[in-house]
Amino acid sequence: MSTTNRQLHNVTAIERMLIQLEETERSFDAFWARHEKRLMQCLQLRRFEDSFRKFTLRQHQNLTERSSCLNRLLELY
Repeated sequence: MSTTNRQLHNVTAIERMLIQLEETERSFDAFWARHEKRLMQCLQLRRFEDSFRKFTLRQHQNLTERSSCLNRLLELY
């Protein structure tokens, strides 16, 4: 294959790859447009669940401490 033919072949291959890349970008943009809201809601839910878990753990610890204090008081009387 001559140098000119090889160069033409390479240019054609690169042009095809650029077209594929543009199509992939359009597909991803369409996917993101369809799913962004749901993904953001999932992230918000995950953050809420984490916050709630930490809150309930603190509440449980506070209740345990109060229960211990109450038991000590009851033992005194």
